[in-house]
Amino acid sequence: MSLNLFVIVDMNTDDFLRQVTELVILSFPKREHSVEIIANRLGMTSRTFSRRLHTLAGVSPKHFICNIQMNYACDMLRNPDIKIMDIALKCGFLETSSFTHTFCRIYGISPTEYRLQQHTAAKHI
Repeated sequence: MSLNLFVIVDMNTDDFLRQVTELVILSFPKREHSVEIIANRLGMTSRTFSRRLHTLAGVSPKHFICNIQMNYACDMLRNPDIKIMDIALKCGFLETSSFTHTFCRIYGISPTEYRLQQHTAAKHI
């Protein structure tokens, strides 16, 4: 077990959110992006981390992590060479169906439809 501890001391809002975002993205491949694991790596209890993140970002940690996953996915979906299954895995999902369901719930379209829209939009620029 490796210890990846990032201690946050008097960090301003932007630095804290940037650090959390980077830590969450780095944790996706190992699927270690639970609130408990992220809080531990930041040297905080889950409760302290949740309160601080909610105060600074205005959303729950779970919602914040999901937003990062979806933004990361959208970036990768712009590249037609990356398979949707690979994007799902890189975003920390165990199954493509779970990724697709979450993506559809948030954006109202499937990852495939999003990719097609991005490709079409890029052609018209």
